[in-house]
Amino acid sequence: MHRWGMPLKKNDIDFSQFDEVTICSPIWVFSISAPIRSFCNLYSWKLKKVNYMLDHHTGAKYRRLAEEMDELLNVNILTFVVYNVKQESLKNYKNITTRVIGERICE
Repeated sequence: MHRWGMPLKKNDIDFSQFDEVTICSPIWVFSISAPIRSFCNLYSWKLKKVNYMLDHHTGAKYRRLAEEMDELLNVNILTFVVYNVKQESLKNYKNITTRVIGERICE
């Protein structure tokens, strides 16, 4: 499992100016991707409201990843959506199909 981050390019974005941020990422080896893990550690306590959109090719719901990202960012998410991209659909880019397999909306 990936439990380490990776270097990120410096940016001048002041995330405190945004009321809400959506983090989109693929799932790597059933875990948070290394770049997103680094982002979460770098911007811990700096985001007000967060949504997660994660994609993968299995049938799992991955709620534990949303909980782990909450802990890294020190926030409670607004929305958690997981998209399932079927492997066979990747062979024909014209017919890629996705479906939402898990959603959690928090107050």
